[in-house]
Amino acid sequence: MPEILFVTLVGIPVVLALVAEASFFANLQFNKDVNKEVGQFFSGMESKRDIIQRNDLEGLPPVVQKWLERSRVVGKERIEAVRLKQKVSMRIKEEGPWMPAAGEVTWKLETGDCDWYRFEIKEIEYNKPAGCR
Repeated sequence: MPEILFVTLVGIPVVLALVAEASFFANLQFNKDVNKEVGQFFSGMESKRDIIQRNDLEGLPPVVQKWLERSRVVGKERIEAVRLKQKVSMRIKEEGPWMPAAGEVTWKLETGDCDWYRFEIKEIEYNKPAGCR
């Protein structure tokens, strides 16, 4: 009986520690891989240092031209790539509860290449089906 108690008292914490350690190192490796992938995503991009001119807005709808002018983009350097962090609320079902979520995305604007990574749902509400205890 004391042997079972000893194995239980020592074994369970050791197993939990091993699971926590494996999770920690898996997270480190994931972040390392993501940073490497983001570096590769942006590698090879040459900055053209293009400046947005007034005539670049010609051909756009008047409302868009007006918005860009008021945003003061004329005379600024053209953006070639974006790395964006988002915090959002989302639903899994059409009438389901809203859940907070977060994600990061990179875009190459000229080619339209897009890469999502580090997307996580912060919490999930679970509604038990009728009849469950």
